[in-house]
Amino acid sequence: MHLSKLTRGMARHHTVWFGFGITTALLMSCSSRETPARAPAPSLAQPVQTAVTPAVTPPVDAARVASLISAGDGVLKVNVEAAIEKYDEALKLSPSDKTALLRLGTAYDKQEDWERAASAYERLARVAPNAADNHYRHGRALIELARVQQQPAPDLAHQAREAAKLSLERCLQLEPKHADCASLAGEAQQWADHPQAAAELYTRAISADPTQARNYLALAGLYRAFKRPLDAETVLSQAMQRVPPTPKTQKELAGIAVSLAEWARERGDASLEHARVESAEALIPEDAPELMFELGQLYATAPDGSYESAKSRARRLLYTFSKRVCRGSRAQQYASQCEISAMLLMRLGDLDGATPVVSAPDSQPVISLATPVTLPSPELALGPIRDGDAYTVWGASYYLRSANHRSEIYGKPVAIVGYIGKTNLPDAPRCAVHRSGLADPEDCRAPIPAFWL
Repeated sequence: MHLSKLTRGMARHHTVWFGFGITTALLMSCSSRETPARAPAPSLAQPVQTAVTPAVTPPVDAARVASLISAGDGVLKVNVEAAIEKYDEALKLSPSDKTALLRLGTAYDKQEDWERAASAYERLARVAPNAADNHYRHGRALIELARVQQQPAPDLAHQAREAAKLSLERCLQLEPKHADCASLAGEAQQWADHPQAAAELYTRAISADPTQARNYLALAGLYRAFKRPLDAETVLSQAMQRVPPTPKTQKELAGIAVSLAEWARERGDASLEHARVESAEALIPEDAPELMFELGQLYATAPDGSYESAKSRARRLLYTFSKRVCRGSRAQQYASQCEISAMLLMRLGDLDGATPVVSAPDSQPVISLATPVTLPSPELALGPIRDGDAYTVWGASYYLRSANHRSEIYGKPVAIVGYIGKTNLPDAPRCAVHRSGLADPEDCRAPIPAFWL
């Protein structure tokens, strides 16, 4: 889907609803897939809370409408465009048909045409405003649109999230324990830099459905961004107890176990690190090379005697990682990991006998679904992010830790206002102290010059 900028390529005007007011907005054209027979381009509107009274129309040919919907269903899996035409034709005969609106939204979902999907679900929520799932579908399509548009059109992404928040709030009013609505509402609040509201919504989603790993990861990531590693660790430990290992959750659980192992090592808790590493190795699927790298790095850097056959395990995982991603089109994506992997493999010695990982071990971590969910609830408050055009020390470090904001600062030249509290320059070895233009001796091991703000 291509969305042109608001200042050009505007195909038509649409009315966008926010709360009870009406705002006229210019909606971008969808150039690649629009056809003359397709429904009008969508808006980012919020569903109204009361049904619209239909105008007087001729009697609906219910049999014809049902036949068109059935025809669309018959081709949906093989020809989405043909299915959309059938659903549109049915809606011309019966604009308020709930089944046709639902199927139309589903078809646009399959195309990942989130703008038009949002329009279809908005219409469905207007026709059936007391069904929480209809508001959820509308909010989900808007959140997906925001994810796609975050980089090319951040203003549109913000507009979509604000509209999504209204629909998701309505969903939670109708069904307070709707876990998916709470999860997406938390994401929208986090992007709006309302961390406390986001944390409460993620916690609500976990309480409503403790088996969804993504909500634990989102909540733990939020706590990490606010320098609360112990709270984050508590959340992820609950995930390991509550989320059952299935093909859909296996990769997420493996990532959680690796993170817990890394944090246990930072604290010097060798027994917990060992348990988490074993869990991670048992869970890592074949399509997660980045986790193979992280776990292989943990094995390779473990103190001698920490694990049985640590070096052979490290070689096996790092060799598999390198073979899968460091020799083809994905090498650029994992450039830094490939470089570290090559260095570690050289340090570990000969690769002879190292075989790729074929499948995970049979053992699985014990899941205790009877354990009550106990989550921390700290107060989260944003500090000052900027000082004029520059970042504050708090703001820069928060953005680097935040999954939402990291791309705005990572790898880019930035100005930071603060005080230098520490430097390692006085600790530089004598071999590294010389006039500029000269290289350090080959046997000189000097740390990278650093400052602490």
